[in-house]
Amino acid sequence: MIRFQTLGTLEVTMDGAEAPSQLLWKKNIALLLYLARSPKRRCTREQLIGLLWPDKDDGAARQSVREAIRVLRQYVGEDRLKATGDVVQLLDGAVERSDSMRATSSVRTGRLAGPARWTRCHSAPCAGTCVVSREQVIGQAPCSCSTGS
Repeated sequence: MIRFQTLGTLEVTMDGAEAPSQLLWKKNIALLLYLARSPKRRCTREQLIGLLWPDKDDGAARQSVREAIRVLRQYVGEDRLKATGDVVQLLDGAVERSDSMRATSSVRTGRLAGPARWTRCHSAPCAGTCVVSREQVIGQAPCSCSTGS
């Protein structure tokens, strides 16, 4: 199973070992993370094109989406990444919940693990969709969504 650590420096492992280099290509990882964090773990091909390949013409962009899906299926499993028509969906068991997903869930439900150091970010770019540390809220550290990093 693929595991992400997204708070801090991105780390990706697969079955406890270093992830294969082809999986680590920026757009493959971006697509997989986007699906994992999307509502119901699904989105449209158009959304993916607009996010990852906006500079390509439609035919080339669609080919890039197909190729990324092909590569990701090699690692998450054919049966765990479904592409039906224009909808692409990541099914259960494809990836382990990332640290940021667990933190977001804890903030939303009010069940924080450990000290209460996390809260929702309310900067304009993310509008409360990510979580930030208490240090970021009080201005001692920048929020990554407001700095563009």
